[in-house]
Amino acid sequence: MPSQNIRMVRLFCCAAVATGLYLFASFFKTPALADEGLSTSPQMSTYAGFMLGAGHSSNEIVDIHGFSNWGHPGSKVKYSDRGLVGGVFAGQRTNFEGTNKRYEVEFMLTDLVSRSNRVDPRPIYGGDETVVTKYDWTLTARFGVDKQIDNVRFFVLGGPALARIENSVTDVDWIREQKRYVYDPDDSFSSESTRFGWNLGIGFEKSIASNWLIRLEGAVFDFGNETYQVNHAANDGCGSGGPKTPCATHKIDHRVSVLRLGFVYQF
Repeated sequence: MPSQNIRMVRLFCCAAVATGLYLFASFFKTPALADEGLSTSPQMSTYAGFMLGAGHSSNEIVDIHGFSNWGHPGSKVKYSDRGLVGGVFAGQRTNFEGTNKRYEVEFMLTDLVSRSNRVDPRPIYGGDETVVTKYDWTLTARFGVDKQIDNVRFFVLGGPALARIENSVTDVDWIREQKRYVYDPDDSFSSESTRFGWNLGIGFEKSIASNWLIRLEGAVFDFGNETYQVNHAANDGCGSGGPKTPCATHKIDHRVSVLRLGFVYQF
């Protein structure tokens, strides 16, 4: 991971831990909220909860030099997956000059694993290169506002996010003498990294019992893109007519959207 990304990850983790400790300490000094489980104009209140839902990962791999899809630089393959997500969160609401603001830290696990064997789509070679993208977890610090209408509270939250993401491209070659496919490490790669991105969510909350709320939220995450090298031994050209050098030839984009149902306890 580049040193700049490492510094950003460390700074984010320190900020998330500090916010979490502050919120944790607030739980023991904040009075309970008003009747009906919703406070219409809180001076300060803290909350915590858990969530479960469905996620959709949307990824794209770009063959920059036309190395896999030989002779077609810039060719793109989209691949996606649907799966389960779940996690925990804690936050604080304040009222500043009549506006309800909130700050929240969230940790989410996923089982999203996207894959495609169409990196090389040529009929004679199709299926010999497979890309896989796996999302392990996300950590988000979010800031936003909310507005209560009757007994429903609507909110918008967004902020920086971290994610643990695994990417790989696996290439296999047909060995005629052996009559079988053999893994080719020279044209493959595997990477696991913590990536920095952003998150935006919108949803609503409604009281279901004393101090308990139910929450429904839709959110999107974007963790940018990363470029990977293949042709490590430089025994082929970087695409048709290209020089025989290692190729920074695969760029992968990372995006996730989720729909989550949560339960919130107000302290």
